[in-house]
Amino acid sequence: MSIGTMSRRGVSLVVALLLAALATGAWVSYVRSIERRAVDGNATLQIYIAGDVIPAGTTAEQADGNKLLVKTGVPKRLVAEGAVTELPQLRGTVASVTIQKGEQILRTRFTSPEQAARLLQIPPGLHAMSVEVAAPPGVGGFVQPHDRVSVIAKVSPENTDPVVRFLLQDVEVLAVGSRTSAAAPASGSREAARESAEPVPTDRMLLTLAVSPFQAEQLAFAVLEGQVYFTLLPPGTKATGTPGRTAGNVFG
Repeated sequence: MSIGTMSRRGVSLVVALLLAALATGAWVSYVRSIERRAVDGNATLQIYIAGDVIPAGTTAEQADGNKLLVKTGVPKRLVAEGAVTELPQLRGTVASVTIQKGEQILRTRFTSPEQAARLLQIPPGLHAMSVEVAAPPGVGGFVQPHDRVSVIAKVSPENTDPVVRFLLQDVEVLAVGSRTSAAAPASGSREAARESAEPVPTDRMLLTLAVSPFQAEQLAFAVLEGQVYFTLLPPGTKATGTPGRTAGNVFG
């Protein structure tokens, strides 16, 4: 066998080994890419879903307080764009639409209270009217959008004892919101006070009701000239006639 023939065979062998190595490397890379895709496909992301129906007009804080925002792991491939991963993303917002149980909580489904006010679904012929009350007169914060409430008013007619009586009954709540007040200015410069002052939650809330023009006048008078208190009604409750109460008949 000539030296030239042996040289050619050696080159062929080296080439064959290189091709085998390249093929093996390509196969390993392919298998690893499949494994990575499998891992990525099974990877989950912690996002918030609706634990129950969240009515339009519900604030993020109310939804959280009522355990309606539930954090859970969802496969990444199924996570919708804009899914909320942290509650601060919703701070100070209101649900602009009704969110069904099990839906992913999307940032686009919440809006500012000002924008939400423009989205109120006011029944034909009625007016939306907001009343600010403290938490106890507002049924301790248990009122939710689309609940039914009645309004008790306390007024003091001229030269007579104050009267407490149902003013409105079975009125629909369109929206519920919370109020905030500015913190006391910090010591130091005016600029420092502005920078350090943060909104502080209070125990006051806004109830937006659907009322007729006549009811709006009644409610405005009671708010401006007296005091109002709310009761929360179970579904199907009928209006009840009452005589009202004064100091003379409060016990009977």
